[in-house]
Amino acid sequence: MLTGCALPPFFPGAGALGVAFSPTLSTVLAGRLIFGLGIGFAMHAAPAYIAETSPPQVRGLFISLKECFIVGGILAGYLVSYLAVDVVGGWRWMYGSAAPMAIVLAVGMVRKFIAQLHQNINVLALCRCI
Repeated sequence: MLTGCALPPFFPGAGALGVAFSPTLSTVLAGRLIFGLGIGFAMHAAPAYIAETSPPQVRGLFISLKECFIVGGILAGYLVSYLAVDVVGGWRWMYGSAAPMAIVLAVGMVRKFIAQLHQNINVLALCRCI
């Protein structure tokens, strides 16, 4: 059921680091593509995940909080861009600053994936015993 969830958490971090350390325009574009795919996966999966796992009483609140955090992230991106606009090579800092949060996202998603995998293994073991 969770096949295909193993790699997308690493896309935003890999894309951000790829752009931050890229030597050529083609690698900048490749990093942006990878970063965009990762964000697309996360934004596509997040509402469904929130809707499936949250209690009905607070489901709308959680979806709204997700949107609030997205807007906060956009604001933080603008602030980093403002601070790095006059720095030589500041664009690398703009893209590289996304890497720490992408790493947090990847760690959280991998932990959830491993927990779900253990739960599935326990269910399979239980089914074999019955």
